[in-house]
Amino acid sequence: MLRINGQKTPRMTQSPGIVGASLKYPDWEQRPSLTASAGPIIIGRPAPVERFPGDPNARRAPAPPHVPEQENPSGQNKEPPMPIEERIQRAALPEGEHVVPAGGLLFFPFKGQTKSIRSLELLYDGPAGKVVLKLL
Repeated sequence: MLRINGQKTPRMTQSPGIVGASLKYPDWEQRPSLTASAGPIIIGRPAPVERFPGDPNARRAPAPPHVPEQENPSGQNKEPPMPIEERIQRAALPEGEHVVPAGGLLFFPFKGQTKSIRSLELLYDGPAGKVVLKLL
């Protein structure tokens, strides 16, 4: 868990799947917003993102302009970039108990500005005991 600015209730970690989905789909969480309509025109509503091919609820974005392919002097096939959700999954700390040392990232929700963080404490409570690690 992570305690920010000495709050009484620390924040729990989030799974890499939730983090990846929130980056891939900006409308993953419903946030308060103001919408106004005047006849058929609606202002302020976020555009839904296509979650699967042919999603009827998604607004179609205009096709990007065609960019001519450049020559490949190396002759090697170019691999497509790894999707963001897969990169997050690979970087995350594996779940479960570990007998040997393990490394990876932990994800915590935070919606404020990073400038407002004055103190950070990482709280561990597991088979090895209880530890509070002051980070900031």
